[in-house]
Amino acid sequence: MPDQITLMGINHKTAPVEIRETLSFSREETDQMLRELNAIPEINESMMFSTCNRTEVLVVTSGGGSTEKIKTLVASMKKISVQSFDQSLYIYQGDEAVKHMFRVASSLDSMIVG
Repeated sequence: MPDQITLMGINHKTAPVEIRETLSFSREETDQMLRELNAIPEINESMMFSTCNRTEVLVVTSGGGSTEKIKTLVASMKKISVQSFDQSLYIYQGDEAVKHMFRVASSLDSMIVG
C-alpha cells in the first residue's frame, strides 16, 4: 500500500469552545503526542498544531487504521472518551488533506479570513 496523508482535527466550525479547550495541547503535550504518534508502526511522519481555535494532526501512513489509533491516543492523553469529541472531528485524506493545510496556512480557514 502506498503512503497516504491523513489529517484529523477540530476547529471553530466543527466544535464548541468547550471541546476545543479540552483538546488544546500545550507545547509539552504536543511533544509527547508526537513521540506517541511516531511510535505507531504504520505512521511514518507526523505533525500537530494546536491553537485556541483548532487542533489538528497530520500523519503520513503506510497502512490503514491510523485514525482510530490517533483518536484513542488523544482521548488517553486528555483523559476523555473518544465519544466526547468524535462527532466534532473532520478527517481528510490525500489531496483533500493537503488542500486543507494550504487553506489553513493561507488563513482561508480562519475565523477572520486574511
